[in-house]
Amino acid sequence: MVANDKAVTDETLFRLKGLSNLQHLCVKGTQITDQGLAVVEGMPDLKVLWLDDTPVTDVGLAHFTGLTKLERLLLRNTEVSDAGIQTLSRLKNLKALDLAGTRITDAGLVHLNDLVNLQELDLANTRVGDVGLVQLTKLSRLEWLHLSNTDLSDRGLRTLSQMQNLKSLWLDNTNLTDEGLMHLSALANLVNVQLDGTHITGAGLGHLTDLKSLRYIWLADQQVDDEGLRHLSKMTGLEQLLITGRQPSALRLAQLRRALPLPEIKSPKGDWYGPRLSTMPPAPESPALPDEN
Repeated sequence: MVANDKAVTDETLFRLKGLSNLQHLCVKGTQITDQGLAVVEGMPDLKVLWLDDTPVTDVGLAHFTGLTKLERLLLRNTEVSDAGIQTLSRLKNLKALDLAGTRITDAGLVHLNDLVNLQELDLANTRVGDVGLVQLTKLSRLEWLHLSNTDLSDRGLRTLSQMQNLKSLWLDNTNLTDEGLMHLSALANLVNVQLDGTHITGAGLGHLTDLKSLRYIWLADQQVDDEGLRHLSKMTGLEQLLITGRQPSALRLAQLRRALPLPEIKSPKGDWYGPRLSTMPPAPESPALPDEN
């Protein structure tokens, strides 16, 4: 079931009582509260639960303890905090967890240790920083990690370098520098990385030239200077370069075309060069939600 309307309330959810075979429930952007979530206790087959942009708090998460089949839980922009995350540690089958924009801190990440099947984790726009990331190293299956707008610094990136299965990293608007970028060179499986809004310069991109699996890279316009261009030209596996900020000058575009035989060079405002790639990974909002059956 999918509902995305402010008119949807706890009373609406109560009407679903008895649907014990329900597997997908999306009520993002509604007025569902902790009280209404009591209904999910009677839905033991739930695999996907989408609660983004609702007034849900830690109290509501107490209703999830019996959802042992839950694989994807999206709590973006809710009032969930570290205390609530402790409840989630019992959901051993979780593969995707979205906590972006919640009140979680480093202290709460210890409760994710037991989620050994987790593959996607979104912590963007939270108070998470370097200290808490140590807890994530125990998540050996994690492939997709979103840390945009957090307190991440070079120290935290050194910790992430231990997570060899990481394929997608969203690190924009953090405190990273060229020195920290050196640690990414250890992530041999990295396919996608976003680095705009950091202190990384074009010179720092040299640390990425040995990443043969890298296909997509997001940079700020000032990072694509002469030095950055020189390093980008060595990334022969790249399929797409996305540049945020100002559109490059005609001269810089010409240089990009000569140095980078990419199918596409792109900005958020539109394509500058080449056809659109159907394989382009979208800017992250939430871990992907499966189609309704």
